[in-house]
Amino acid sequence: MNDVYVFRAVPYQQDSRTVRYKNLLKGNVIFNCWEDYYSNSSGLEIIKLGKKRFSKFLVYPLYLIYLLMYSLFKVKKGSISICMDLDTFIPVYLGSKLVGNKVVLDIVDPISQTRFSKFKFNKIFDFIEIFIIKYRGDVILPLENRVQFYLDRLNLKWNIPSDNYIVLENVPEISINSTGVFVGSKIENRSEDVKRIGYFGTLDSSRGLLELIEFVKKFPSYELYLSGRGSFVDVIVSESENFKNIKFLGPYHPNDISELYNKVDFVWAFYCHPKTTASGGGDCSLRL
Repeated sequence: MNDVYVFRAVPYQQDSRTVRYKNLLKGNVIFNCWEDYYSNSSGLEIIKLGKKRFSKFLVYPLYLIYLLMYSLFKVKKGSISICMDLDTFIPVYLGSKLVGNKVVLDIVDPISQTRFSKFKFNKIFDFIEIFIIKYRGDVILPLENRVQFYLDRLNLKWNIPSDNYIVLENVPEISINSTGVFVGSKIENRSEDVKRIGYFGTLDSSRGLLELIEFVKKFPSYELYLSGRGSFVDVIVSESENFKNIKFLGPYHPNDISELYNKVDFVWAFYCHPKTTASGGGDCSLRL
């Protein structure tokens, strides 16, 4: 069985889709993720600086160079690389092409809607991604209608063969709660005069969580229950320590989600692209 390398430009434990590959893939799986901080690096790893330690104008170009060099000199001959999103794919593909290794692109999210959401001409990335799907193949998508997203956004009438990609749904198959205790048990007995709001999912800036927290801070007749993982955990823990009506439950197991929904009166399912501001612009939606 060939070695499989999984590249992801976020910390390993911060993305359940990355961790899921550990159970899905056979053979020796090597994860190469971009953590927030590093210490005692040596060799090629010296140029892979922690993504939160220095300015992104320094660390990001160095990270791309690192991926190119790593794929050239560190990935074993005959291996397969899975690159999650376009920015890891391009340098790894260039390096792997020179040594003859296979590369698969997993488009977790269109990069025009994430890392390059503020880039004025970000549709060029959509074109690159749909071009790869149509003319190269070897692509993984989280859902089939992602193809239609590109065609609609670029006003294209292309026929995309379904054999060019496979669908790996973005549903974790990992045991996050190793104790086996249902996190919803932390939700206290209901009070008739208090309404409960629940958010269960990725904890980051695109989910409207700061606005939701500010709302419940002003209106103590609401209780907010949050569960999940992500970059906002420290912020949420801090707020829960200062306000009694904000409760952080920790990570949940996917099998518990329906019961968590039954424990609250309202489910917050808001999503807003990072480029959106209070003054307008961007796309926001309820994801129910």
